[in-house]
Amino acid sequence: MKNVILISIDTLRYDAISCEKDKIYLQKYGLENFTDTPNIDYFAQHGVKFSQNLTTVTYTPPSHASMLTGLYPPKHGIRAFLYNKLPENIPTLYDIFRERDYKILLSIDFHDMFDLLDLTRNCHYLVRANDEELFGKIRQYKDENIFLFVHFGDVHPPYGESFCPPSENYHDDFYSEIEALGKRFGFKDEFRDKDGKVSRDKLITLSNKIRIFCEERAIADVINFPRYLNGVNKFDKGRFKNFIDNLKGIGVLDDCLMIITADHGQGPIPQRKMANPDITQKFDHGEVISEEIIRVPLILYSPGNIPAGKEIHTQTSLVDIFPTILEYSGISFNPNNIQGQSLKPAIDGKSIEDSKGYCEIWYHDRSELSGFLRKCKKAGRMLEPDYDTFLYQKCLRTPGYKYVETGSEMDIKDFDLPEREFAVALCRKLLGKVETESEINNILNRLKNNETKSELAKEYERRNYSRKALYNLKNDPYEEVNLLTKEMSLKNFSQKSDFTKIAKDLKSNMKLIESSLGKRVSISKDDDKKDMDKVADRLKALGYID
Repeated sequence: MKNVILISIDTLRYDAISCEKDKIYLQKYGLENFTDTPNIDYFAQHGVKFSQNLTTVTYTPPSHASMLTGLYPPKHGIRAFLYNKLPENIPTLYDIFRERDYKILLSIDFHDMFDLLDLTRNCHYLVRANDEELFGKIRQYKDENIFLFVHFGDVHPPYGESFCPPSENYHDDFYSEIEALGKRFGFKDEFRDKDGKVSRDKLITLSNKIRIFCEERAIADVINFPRYLNGVNKFDKGRFKNFIDNLKGIGVLDDCLMIITADHGQGPIPQRKMANPDITQKFDHGEVISEEIIRVPLILYSPGNIPAGKEIHTQTSLVDIFPTILEYSGISFNPNNIQGQSLKPAIDGKSIEDSKGYCEIWYHDRSELSGFLRKCKKAGRMLEPDYDTFLYQKCLRTPGYKYVETGSEMDIKDFDLPEREFAVALCRKLLGKVETESEINNILNRLKNNETKSELAKEYERRNYSRKALYNLKNDPYEEVNLLTKEMSLKNFSQKSDFTKIAKDLKSNMKLIESSLGKRVSISKDDDKKDMDKVADRLKALGYID
């Protein structure tokens, strides 16, 4: 395979492309005919589309780490947002293809966070949100083997805006939309100067005011859902088409493997599903692990190597991208060192097992993240995190069921915490909610009245029957009926069910994913990353290459 092209379209949900037949979530809003993505569809029609592909986390850094390493977040270590770099002893696709003499070219719109998390290491050239520069570099290396990773941020909020507009007036409709919404909601913000030139900072400020206005009034879904889909359509026929046309013109698509996917989706989130009880509603990502946000597209295209127009319904995961690319490229690897599986056998018509549908989400105060990112950029490195984060949810999904845990079990160390910190842990772990001041004061008062921490923990465990949940995805696609609580009612009427057994089996599989992969060869921090002989030695020691 001369060229490998991995494309990640940030925030692209699975059903936002028109070639996807399953529009059940769009139908609820009457938007099932709203999608129009002929350019992405082309690669599905001339390649293979996987209809049940899952992300591993519903925000950007960890899910991309899973794509690039074949590992779930508990293994590659990037979990909470901007918390940890990728460990040096975990190779990426860049490492493997560079050792095989490919030119490693990266084009990343959200380049700052990728840089900070070490998700750009060992590339030959990093293009930071500049398509013309990228095309120039591809032309420069077109006679060599190329591994190209492209990250597009156009579909991400605020919708309709591009990091690299392909035409001079590309943003005019976006400006007009924000201006009209601002006036409709009573905002008098002016984001143009006397000459009519747009100030992007002022525009984003107004866009954020509109977002918060809609969230507080629980209309974020009906306002922003069509705006989001329209932004996807615009991207497909605008920047994405321009990108593909240039690749065709350069000639790199003639002998290539192209993968099109996304890091997470975007969807309506009601208050009852969020960790923060103060927020009424969102149309967003990074808050929950609902189906609309964890399902993302996966399309593979390779003329002469992959059949055209095939759709596969086997459950897959972003961790499968790593081994699939290696197998199609003829690179042997040790399957014991990764958690994904190659999808080539399925494409060849053979039966494979459903991939393990593990996904997790950590809670973050989103208002603090942009400020923290600015501090990291200024320092040029990761900082000791100065914002709160905790594991909010994790799930194990099969094509039929999804087992979800919200919060977590109390640890023995939690009972040794100072009283206020214990109260916070009680709320976050056993209620699965961000603590309120009234809840904290209630716990502290009860501790003062000689109630024990153990007694409070038992009570809070009993209060939250929905902390562990099982959903039947076929009969209940919106995940509204927790079968584990339903089972309590059925038992009252002497009716039997297998819900608890199903949940236990899924929980066991979840623990296996989180458990150790076995002995790994550690890499010294003194290793020179630029010395490719050492990179090759590390890959061989880890069993990734022969």
